[in-house]
Formats: sequence, C-alpha cells, structure tokens
Amino acid sequence: MPGTAPPDTPSAAAENARFWQIVRRVGAFAFVVVVLVIGYLLMRYGYDGVSGRNSESQIYSYAAVQEWQLARADHEMIAAAAAACSNIQDLDAQPDFVRAALRLDILPSDVRRQSAVRAPDQKAANSLVLSNYQRAIVYLSDSIKRNRIESASAANRNYTSMFWFQLAIVGIGAITTILISIKSIAPAGETPSTNNLSLWVGILAIVFSSLGTATSALNSFYAPRESYLKSERSLAALRQLHSDIATKIASTTFLPPEKCPKLDPKIKDDPYAKQVQDWTTRLGAILNATDSGSSQNTSSTAGPNSPKVVN
Repeated sequence: MPGTAPPDTPSAAAENARFWQIVRRVGAFAFVVVVLVIGYLLMRYGYDGVSGRNSESQIYSYAAVQEWQLARADHEMIAAAAAACSNIQDLDAQPDFVRAALRLDILPSDVRRQSAVRAPDQKAANSLVLSNYQRAIVYLSDSIKRNRIESASAANRNYTSMFWFQLAIVGIGAITTILISIKSIAPAGETPSTNNLSLWVGILAIVFSSLGTATSALNSFYAPRESYLKSERSLAALRQLHSDIATKIASTTFLPPEKCPKLDPKIKDDPYAKQVQDWTTRLGAILNATDSGSSQNTSSTAGPNSPKVVN
C-alpha cells in the first residue's frame, strides 16, 4: 500500500553483531566450565589427601606412604623370623636397640619412629644374636623396602605427569577445533569491530594449534607413560622378590642360636651364600634394568641356578 512503511529487516551488521555476541557468551561459559573442571581435578588428583597427618605424609605422596606400609609388613615377617633364632617372639616387647638392629620402625625418610611401639617389657626382652646370614637378609630386605618406596614415588610422579600431559593435549585440541569452526562459520563482517574479532579468533586458533604441537612434542620428549610403565614393572618385580624372601625365611625352621643358618666362607658351595647372592643379583637386575621388559623378566620366583637349602 502506498504510504505504508516496509517491515524492519535486520541488516548484515546487526546479524554479525548478534553472532559475535553469542560467541562471547559461549566463550565466557566455556571458560567458567574449564576453570571449574581444572579446580576439581586439582582437588581430586593434585592433592594427595594425606598432608597434615604426619611429617612423612607431608614429604612423601600417598602412594609412597602406602607402599611403605606394605613393604614394612614383608620386612617385619623377615625380621620376626630372624629374631626367632634368638628365642625372641614378641618384637613389641623389645628395647629400641633390638628393633633398630632389625631395621624396624624405619620411616620412608630413613628416620626411626620412636613412638611406634609400646614401652618395652624388660622381663620379656631377650638378647639378640644375629648370624652373618641373618644380618645380610635383614639388610637386603631393608634395601628392597626403600627401593619399593622409591619406585612407588616414581610411578606416582610419572602417572601425574602423564595425566596432565594428556589432559592438556585433549583440552588444547578441543579449543583449537572450536576456534577453527567459529572462524569458518563466522559471517563476513562489515564493521571494524566484527572484523577485528574475527581476526583475533583466527590468531587464537593459530596460537592454540602451536601450543598443541609443542605440548605433544614435550610429551614425546619426557615420555611419562613409558617411565610410568617401567616404574610399575620394577615395583611389581621388587614386590615379588620381597615376597619370595619373606616366604623362604619364614618357612625356615630355625634352630637354637648355635645351629641357626650362617654363612661359612670356608665352604665353596655354601647354599646360604648362593641364596643371598641369587637374591642380590635379582635385586641388581631390577634396579639396573634399561628397557621396559627387563624388570618384568627379573620377577621370576627362581632362576635355573637357584640353590636348594635344606632345613
């Protein structure tokens, strides 16, 4: 009709402005979600959950403290078998110097926990007499225990690095894909503001693409996954070796102190010396493993030349 104004139609500039307004809102929402997710992951995985319980927990991770508890149980089995040769049955009733000789109450930092046991009962305390074989076994068990703690700590550190590297790679890749998609579907701008915003989206897409490539390169360089798998194999081999020693020592029928097993350097083929040497060789092979499969191969319960000790 003549004299009637045509209906209002949105211009291209208004459509562009509306589009970029939606992009800004979605970007702000995505930023808030990313911050919340990262905060949750930091609380869930970055915090070990044991800080403040004791001095050891403040130094070592929860995985190390947990492995120390497991290794201590195996070591106490070996120490109890060695003490039984001196007619000592109740280790908790022994004075500190006896427990120190058996390497008991040793914290992951190699410091003795003085208040670990009740007050010693002098009536129940006996003198501890360790043969050279028993001293070697106690030292070997303590060495395995400390290496188990170190392997558990290394596995925990490598797992944390692997987790954050993978999270960063996935997150940066997702952000890059989003930016490239926004750049491809963005309408052509007719105002300087929309053109500048489109330019910055393109620049950010290039920056995040470069960050993704750099993060992938760092992940390949440090290789936390391979280090984690190697630490886990070494830890499993150390656990197996510790269990083998504890089972062997605990199953030995100890005799009176004068007849307890001991190393005799005058005997060339001393079975107890061969036994200690076999365990020491297995421990060295685990610690000196250079490839991912070596530590796994050393976890066999016994080698072809393992000595047969007759009790």
